[in-house]
Amino acid sequence: MGETLKKRMPLPFVAFAAAIMLAGCILENINGRFSLYDFKVYYEASHAMLNGSQVYGEPFSLGSGYYKYSPFTGLLFAPLSLLPYKIACLIQYGILVFAAIAMLIMTYRIVSEYLFDSKLKSVSLFLSVVFICFIIHLVRELHLGNINLVLLLLLVLSLQSILHKRYLLAGFLLALVVITKPFFVLLLMPLVLHKYFKVVLSLCVSLIVFVLLPIMVLGFSKNLELHKAWLETMVGHADAFPSNNTLDAIINRYAFNSMHNSMQYVILFSICIAYLLLFYFIKRNRTEQLLKMDFVMEWFLIIALMPTIFRTDTQHFLLSVPIILFTCYYLFTSRNVWAISLFGISILMYDINSTDLLGKDLSAHVNEMGILGISNIIIVTMALAVYFKKIRTKSNT
Repeated sequence: MGETLKKRMPLPFVAFAAAIMLAGCILENINGRFSLYDFKVYYEASHAMLNGSQVYGEPFSLGSGYYKYSPFTGLLFAPLSLLPYKIACLIQYGILVFAAIAMLIMTYRIVSEYLFDSKLKSVSLFLSVVFICFIIHLVRELHLGNINLVLLLLLVLSLQSILHKRYLLAGFLLALVVITKPFFVLLLMPLVLHKYFKVVLSLCVSLIVFVLLPIMVLGFSKNLELHKAWLETMVGHADAFPSNNTLDAIINRYAFNSMHNSMQYVILFSICIAYLLLFYFIKRNRTEQLLKMDFVMEWFLIIALMPTIFRTDTQHFLLSVPIILFTCYYLFTSRNVWAISLFGISILMYDINSTDLLGKDLSAHVNEMGILGISNIIIVTMALAVYFKKIRTKSNT
């Protein structure tokens, strides 16, 4: 049994990734920087919710330290909010370490099983390379203590549940993500197009339960009041949040001098239409294998496009990790020099912006230029090209 576990679990990678993240935790504590400012927002908001205090519109941390998530999400942090903050931070950090490692392993298993015929000789080496590809974003996420890695793990687990026909579980897991960050409702598109209606039903029922569940703790009127405040906060955040890395911001900077804020919705609509047209264009003569392959890629691509479409902070570009892993898998098996060169440049653009590496002035300039957003567009486009020209074509012959 121990030998079987060793074959299935890439233990060298687990040790490598855990050691790096543990070292980061130790250094943060030594330098007095172990504050997890984003996690503090969840922690304080949950504490305020339980005590009947102001939750929305109240600054709980530095920067954009306002709570902008659902009442249900706040209640999920209730157990941690009852602990001393430092202990809660250590637990949160441990959860993020687990989520990062588990997400990579689960994504690798899905990609290797459904998208590629050839297997890699060293899974641990491969996962370690992918890990390094997003390490700057990972360090920032761990430093802030946000939950993007947890949400990404839930999305990967939801996908795995769908592929294994555990539809009720898949909908429940997806609902946990949507109730926290509603823009993930875009994943309804592949679910409906591929006729996973049981997942959609489970998602809807779970969301209703998540909206009503806080009544047991807060009461009906307080729950209604908080949900109204949450909706107002979301609308205000979507319109006012500054971002240089969305597609509309990049177009505005390099093609036009001024565009209306509604352009992001025009772009969203255009991408949805393009997706629908592409889906029906390639729909004919698809085998069951191709249907699963297409669904996996559509799932990962839509997730990766979220920070390119919606104005949000740079940590959300962690959502591109599954697509990065897919592209790395192709490069490991094909060893295409030109593709490796393009991917290497795009990853440098994607993961180089750190004040520790570039300094404050250059880092601010790189952010202002939207380099991260441009790199994400290149990575997504490259993944699409690889899939349709190399992977899907090969499987269709």
